[in-house]
Amino acid sequence: MPVSQRRASNSCATVQANLACILLSRFIAGGAAAPVVQNVGRLLRKGLRTTRLEVALPLKPRLPHVPKTIRGNMGPLFVRSLLVGLRINVLTVILQPFVLALGGSVAFLGLLETLGGYRGLVPTLIQPGAGWLADRVGRKSLGMIAGGVTVFSLLLYAAAGRLGAVALLLPATVLVGLNAIGRPAMDALVVESVGSERVGWAYSLVSFGWAAAGVVASLGAGLLADRLGYAPVFVITAILEMVGLGFLALGVRETLVRRQQARLGPHEVRHLTLGWMAPPPSLRVFYLAVTIDSFFYGIGSALLYGFLADRYGYTPFQFGVMTTLYSVTWMLAQLPAGRWADRGRVKDLLVIAEGLNAVVIASWLLTQQFAAIAISMALLGVVGALWSPALIAWIYARVPGEERAEEMGRLSALPGLFAIPAPWLGGLLYERLGFAAPIGLNLIGALMAMAILAWGLGRERRGYDNG
Repeated sequence: MPVSQRRASNSCATVQANLACILLSRFIAGGAAAPVVQNVGRLLRKGLRTTRLEVALPLKPRLPHVPKTIRGNMGPLFVRSLLVGLRINVLTVILQPFVLALGGSVAFLGLLETLGGYRGLVPTLIQPGAGWLADRVGRKSLGMIAGGVTVFSLLLYAAAGRLGAVALLLPATVLVGLNAIGRPAMDALVVESVGSERVGWAYSLVSFGWAAAGVVASLGAGLLADRLGYAPVFVITAILEMVGLGFLALGVRETLVRRQQARLGPHEVRHLTLGWMAPPPSLRVFYLAVTIDSFFYGIGSALLYGFLADRYGYTPFQFGVMTTLYSVTWMLAQLPAGRWADRGRVKDLLVIAEGLNAVVIASWLLTQQFAAIAISMALLGVVGALWSPALIAWIYARVPGEERAEEMGRLSALPGLFAIPAPWLGGLLYERLGFAAPIGLNLIGALMAMAILAWGLGRERRGYDNG
């Protein structure tokens, strides 16, 4: 660990008293005494006679302060991440086959993804304001609102399955998109519950919870959907989401230290409507790479399960196996990836993740056999483990605490703005040109993003402290 040099002085009355004060304070602090003794001997040999003595002492760097009230946040946040991971993996496994089973086309599936998918229209429009609001009213309250919206959306999906009502898929998908109101707030809540030296570890712990839940949820969701139908699976998932809300409400403390006034003046309106599209200069190359990745992901990877179900007859159980393999490798790689990020290797993580992503996409073009696709999903889990903490750590190191949630909102919203039409375009390309067209474009985008990350990003840097 690097050692910093700091000038330490005292005001004892004599040289002897000065030396005693220095030695005593150093021993009390628990540091090594040898460097102090060497400095003292050197000063005595020079014959210093002064009432004020300054000695260069090797001290450990000061670690960021984390208030005691939020040090216990990570336990409840980890439990909540397990329950959120159950919901994420259930939707990953069954939602696209569910839409097709109700009679929707692949193009309609692309439209739904365009509206409420991870980078869809609704999340893109809501997240700049969500991040701005989280920096003013707090992180936890927006997380609670997002959880409540998610419960309602899951119940709407259940009603659509029970009634066979395709029309209910639109409002349910819009509500899934509204869940993004809590994304910037929860990201900030996680990283602010630890010091800046442990940001990668904190986010990796939460991601580990998502992945660990996926090991159980993916296979379970596929089996239950095959045997009981889709509606009961959505109801069970809604109940688990409510349990996760309970952990957030009762076990997690607010981390926002300095609240800004939530007042919408002319400047704030301009900032929220147009200003969020202009990232800080130090992050523009980073945003370019993430935007390219998001757009081409939306064309291909975002609709992969729908493509495979429609063209090759994959079942929910097969998707469960694939997602389980994805979750297992993500879980195994997540914590080591977080430690790597904390050691200043964030750029390496981003480049390696995008390179592995390109390898996975290329494999989909070579074969669509279930065994090969399942193996590729295991490798894609490593991609997710490397990518997630690196994204957050790169932002954390370049944005002060009072602007962090707003910047994390921009991280989702700005790439999402350009990725809005991507799933719809991917669905149309698939229906007119076949499987290879959207997946091939996805591969080109991954290679472009990797090149920008490798040659366009600057040096690593340490982050701001909390607050």
